[in-house]
Amino acid sequence: MIRVALRPKAAHAPRPKTPLTPRQRLLRVASWLGWPLWVWLSFMGAGLLCSAVLYLLFHGQESVPVLPLIMMQTAVYVVALALLIGLPWLVRRARPKAPASFRTTWRQLGWRRSLQWRDFGWALVGFIIYIVLSMVALAAAKQWLPGFDATQAQNLGYQQLYGTERLLAFAMLVVVAPVAEERVFRGYLYSKLHAARMPLWLITVVVSGLFGYVHGQLNVGIDVAMLSIVLVTLRHTTGTIWPGILIHMLKNAIAFLAMFVFMVG
Repeated sequence: MIRVALRPKAAHAPRPKTPLTPRQRLLRVASWLGWPLWVWLSFMGAGLLCSAVLYLLFHGQESVPVLPLIMMQTAVYVVALALLIGLPWLVRRARPKAPASFRTTWRQLGWRRSLQWRDFGWALVGFIIYIVLSMVALAAAKQWLPGFDATQAQNLGYQQLYGTERLLAFAMLVVVAPVAEERVFRGYLYSKLHAARMPLWLITVVVSGLFGYVHGQLNVGIDVAMLSIVLVTLRHTTGTIWPGILIHMLKNAIAFLAMFVFMVG
């Protein structure tokens, strides 16, 4: 349900500054390194697990059918989220003295409130800023990186889709992927690093760099890293991932139409 809010609430309360003990400093640095590594390991583990299942099912065939491939790509997000949230929860349940940061709430995932009309306004402004940042970054990469192709199409494992395949791919790319990725990167990882007192500029660098890296392809990685800069800023400003989800859905919908409907590129 969409609600109208007249005044935005502050995303985060001011933090009191207190001196840290050497042990606290060590734990903070460990958190700064550990949470991004945990996100990466969860995604890699989910990808390897789902790929192994596909291999066992279709290893005798020349190629994997499109429908199972789309289902596998969707399953990667589900498994990654289960690993991210579930394993620390199990550790904390088995060992009550485990760090409190192992517990994850809906608020930390960026769903502190329902969708509001102002989120659409934030999304429109953010999308325009993202387009400008992406154009500048890709132009710079083309200028400074020999052989860089800014227009290289993203390799999703399939090029032409029809009927049910197209509908399922649309649901995965335009609905599932944006929601899952925002919950992981601008929800889970942002909240963990923010709770560990990492500065906002460094959170932006870490989250955006990792987000670009997991997309693999260089031109895609640069583009989505610029997208993430905007999304992290909106997450910090609004306290929610809703504007980011809307921008992410719009971006992926445009890309889907270009690749699989109008066959551009």
